[in-house]
Amino acid sequence: MFKLIYQIALLAAIAGLWYIYFNPSLYEREKTIALTRHAHDTDTLTDSMLELENWLPESKRENTVKLANMGSTVSFAGDWKIPEWVAVKLTALDSFSPEELAGISFKRDPRAEASAYPREFSDKKYLVVRAITDGIGTMYGPKALQQAKMTSAAFPLTPKAAKTYEQIITAIYNDLLPKYKTVYYFVGAVPRKNAKDAEILNGSVYVPAGIFVITAYNDENGKLKIHTFGIGQDGIKTNMRLSAMENLTGLVFFPKQKQEISDKKASDNE
Repeated sequence: MFKLIYQIALLAAIAGLWYIYFNPSLYEREKTIALTRHAHDTDTLTDSMLELENWLPESKRENTVKLANMGSTVSFAGDWKIPEWVAVKLTALDSFSPEELAGISFKRDPRAEASAYPREFSDKKYLVVRAITDGIGTMYGPKALQQAKMTSAAFPLTPKAAKTYEQIITAIYNDLLPKYKTVYYFVGAVPRKNAKDAEILNGSVYVPAGIFVITAYNDENGKLKIHTFGIGQDGIKTNMRLSAMENLTGLVFFPKQKQEISDKKASDNE
């Protein structure tokens, strides 16, 4: 009896050691975290970060500058002083601690000459809403968080619109990301139909009719899933076809994934 118990314990110990030292998923996780931290320290994007380039929208707008960040990319519209679009790659890995991310403030982006100062967003009617949330800091580090807290990645939204946007982002972090491990999301301005009716905040920052939010991920079967939402300044969220959003914005989404996309409403993909 004792010999049997000993053998079981020995097998359990061996299995435990194998799990710790030879489990490929554990190794890949630690390897990815190490590469991410190295990228942060050296300002060298990893292959995983560079892969975001394959997902970026296409635009014919002039007066834009593309800003490559840690884990995100911004197409900043100089004439608007807000982003044309922001693309973000989220991963389920936390590589940096909250202590490493402390003390980072919202400020103007010196890389974009036309970017506004925080005070230019101040208004009783609108809030300054960052397209990239603080969660990106735990994934990619303090530099990624500082880039997220730039005016080059912010929109003027009413409190109602900001609340709706926050609900969508919360669902991405709480529902999609834990399940699918890698989620891309895209946020951008929905221009006003009549340019003459455009509101310019403090004579400087363009106020769009609303914003779009698009999420993309591969499901359990490896099938690409896409959800497209429009958020008006009235806070109303609308599920839309991807082609309809392209018509509103003049952008081409997922140009390298077009063959995988069936143009359905977001609700059809759920």
